[in-house]
Amino acid sequence: MTPKQQAIEMLGGSQTTAAKALGITYQAVRKWPENLTPDIENRLIGMLVRGRRKVPDWLIATKPMKEVARIVEPIHLGKLTAECDAAQTTRNNG
Repeated sequence: MTPKQQAIEMLGGSQTTAAKALGITYQAVRKWPENLTPDIENRLIGMLVRGRRKVPDWLIATKPMKEVARIVEPIHLGKLTAECDAAQTTRNNG
């Protein structure tokens, strides 16, 4: 499976659902190269992080990035979750 196919599968299985998840047109997804460009990869990673979803290993291109993600992702997501929980508690109580 190519990176493009993996990305589309991860985002719902069709060009239309992938496009909706990213806020772009299905025509834009159709034009993606089979080996995704760094810009497309960054957009996918950003969408996953904002949605608090795990970034798959195949999407992290280089060994140094894999090491950074292994260290930073649990810290970042834990902090983000705590901040969201605190904001929700404030809204509920205030």
